[in-house]
Amino acid sequence: MLRGRDIVVLALPRWDGPYESASFSISVELAKHNRVLYVDHPFTITEVARGLGTPQIRRRLSKMLPFSAGVWPLPKPGPRMWVLTPAPTLPINALAEGRAYDALSRLGNRALARRIRRAIQKLGFRDYIFINSFNFHYGRTLDHLSPALSVYHCVDAMIKPYTLRHGPRLEGELLEAVDLVITTSAQLMREKARVNRNTHCIPNAARFDVASRALDPGTPIPSDIAALGRPVIGYFGNIERRIDYDLVLAAAAMRPDWRFVLVGPIERAFVPDALFGRPNVHLLGRKPHETLPGYLKAFDVAIIPFKVDAVSATIYPLKFFEYLGAGRPVVTTPFNMDLIEPLAPVVSIATTAEEFVAAVESELAGDAPDRLAARMAAARENTWDMRGQAFAKLLYDQLAEKEARNEPEGAADGIPGTERDRAGAHLP
Repeated sequence: MLRGRDIVVLALPRWDGPYESASFSISVELAKHNRVLYVDHPFTITEVARGLGTPQIRRRLSKMLPFSAGVWPLPKPGPRMWVLTPAPTLPINALAEGRAYDALSRLGNRALARRIRRAIQKLGFRDYIFINSFNFHYGRTLDHLSPALSVYHCVDAMIKPYTLRHGPRLEGELLEAVDLVITTSAQLMREKARVNRNTHCIPNAARFDVASRALDPGTPIPSDIAALGRPVIGYFGNIERRIDYDLVLAAAAMRPDWRFVLVGPIERAFVPDALFGRPNVHLLGRKPHETLPGYLKAFDVAIIPFKVDAVSATIYPLKFFEYLGAGRPVVTTPFNMDLIEPLAPVVSIATTAEEFVAAVESELAGDAPDRLAARMAAARENTWDMRGQAFAKLLYDQLAEKEARNEPEGAADGIPGTERDRAGAHLP
């Protein structure tokens, strides 16, 4: 068991971002038995100027100053977790590949590494594990740090123009530099293993205790979805590129008496106008994650209508186990069979709009108690607590292997102060 370690997580999602993230969820789990410093993705100077009135910038403003250490505790996850707010950076992503971008990128990486070293010193971290969680933009900070173990946590495929501009090259460099790569899907593991053979998969999960509140009679259903009537065929998550809108529109046209409800932030560039014109399709917009149980409670059937393509094959969505943890019947496209095939006994799989409608109709017709119990059991087997334990064990094993490789010939096992001893040491 990994206990008493110091861990630095440089993440792309910020700790107080609008979405639940694998980066922060895993960090919270690791902080149960270790000390964790969560390094926020730096804001650019432009983002700070535009967001001065927002809570996200206001709570960080004093920590961004050059003379500030930028470190502050996060009491909610537990007493062993801190966040580091980096100083604002220049907005360089729009620059083309070339000397200017590379020079400014090196400066930014060096400045962030310096900030991390100061935080490590302030907190008294030593022999720390360094995890870069999908922040390949700052992959070269590793050049200026000396961790006991370096890890790249790949949580998603690159699909947005912002990340595709420099991301593939930067991620490739990071994959080559780290000791260990951990991905969130089997397809990502297969892809990254072509560069770094020491690649493993620990999938995403969900918070069962949150999702299961949908079964609590006392959980209120939000008024905007309650007013729509029944049945509700619901989706909770980002409304963007991955959704098969042709399938949704065809299914909605086939069953105008159903309410197709999509709850989540809308990336308008990917959403066809026709979706807004369907009278039985309702887009409710972004909702706080704490309202998730109420919306799931309103779903008669939960859906994941993702496209079946190379990008979707890498997705391991948190919502899958949130749906199951809420006890909802689930109808999904076969977008990632590494995920879906083991869950085939508790979900319905459909490829065409006709199959999708038939599967939803079957689920609406009745739900046997054993099916509900099977869904809940599947959700309990895929919690962040379990994923955190698997993540910690992998780190522990990798530290032991690295120590064994680096141990001088003839040295005895169990010498106090070695990395192997500290990997399992208890917190004072």
